[in-house]
Amino acid sequence: MVAPDSWTDPLRQVGQVTAPVQAVFAGLLRFFPSHEGAKISSDDPAAAAASLDALRNLNASLSVRINELEAEVSALAGMRRREVGGWKLGSKGRLIPARVIGPDSAAWRSSRTIAAGALDGVKSGQAAISARLTVDQGESLGVGRGMAVLLGESLVGFVEQTSSHSARIRLLADLDTGMKVRLGRFSDGRFSLLEGYYWLTGRGDGWLEIRDVPMRDVEGGLILAGDVVLTDPLRESLPAAITIGKVHEIVHNAGNPLFANLRIAPGVSELELEKVYVFDPGGG
Repeated sequence: MVAPDSWTDPLRQVGQVTAPVQAVFAGLLRFFPSHEGAKISSDDPAAAAASLDALRNLNASLSVRINELEAEVSALAGMRRREVGGWKLGSKGRLIPARVIGPDSAAWRSSRTIAAGALDGVKSGQAAISARLTVDQGESLGVGRGMAVLLGESLVGFVEQTSSHSARIRLLADLDTGMKVRLGRFSDGRFSLLEGYYWLTGRGDGWLEIRDVPMRDVEGGLILAGDVVLTDPLRESLPAAITIGKVHEIVHNAGNPLFANLRIAPGVSELELEKVYVFDPGGG
């Protein structure tokens, strides 16, 4: 707890050999239904809601992508020759599936340990997205290929540390999270990006936050509850804008009436993370 990471990180390598065993036990625990983690049937309303969320995420991401292409046709002409899972996505890359085997030993951090490591191509700094909304939907919904799976899910965090067989993902709700994001909303069946960028931070309690938003933007209707939060489409670790979550609540800043804070609900709850995809931008 008090020693610097450079001293203690080598000790983590000793325990990582148990990752395959942890994965087995985690799978056995999920086999038994519970109030929180019971499996849902394909005709359950919750399954239909998950499918709808996946398609909305895909719609939002592709809408941002269209804006990029319209603005940067010449710059992207060469990038479109590279593919992800057979789909032209603007960047070379692949998805590495991994099972979540439990929270990190540092319980005060918002993180998860996954059963995939350096031997699988996982590297520090890579983006981790959920594998909940599209993983069981199949080709019938058009989510069977790399592009649709990537854009249909939600960003959940970034790889912070790797060993040969496991890796640690720092979730977006962690207090150390800070990243530039865009906002957008669905209106009349279309998705439109809002002007400008915002700074997203983690709250440490499973929630995210955008602070110091000008009150004039809120009062003028520029920002509304329900607006979609997406990653910066120019972020190097991702090939396109990925959904993060939605504006859950707009809270007045008690210290300064000219600003407001946005409470952001992540697209997938930390408690629902059983599988993830790590995006490897350099993979074939």
